[in-house]
Amino acid sequence: MIDIVTIRQGDTYPPLRAYLQMANGKPIRLAGATVKLIALDSNDNKKINKQVEIKDANKGYVEYKWDKEDTQEPGELRAEFEITQQDESIVTVPNDGYFIINITKQLG
Repeated sequence: MIDIVTIRQGDTYPPLRAYLQMANGKPIRLAGATVKLIALDSNDNKKINKQVEIKDANKGYVEYKWDKEDTQEPGELRAEFEITQQDESIVTVPNDGYFIINITKQLG
């Protein structure tokens, strides 16, 4: 799992990539699941709430391609992946907190 992701204000590349795992390190099987990236700013305003592409369902590997609007404001976001399994059960990763998306200010 990731702890901190840094991207420049206005950038849309590289995509955010992650292996989603349970607390014991085992991959979360994503066959038939949907995965969303959810990120809040320091005032708990939802900045990202979008579906993530599942690249390898058996290994829990996902990829999120940034929209320009995702990175338009510099700052720090608390983020998590919300997985809804085929049976409608929900698991959140990480389950013991958040990871950080750090959007650094563009100079030009």
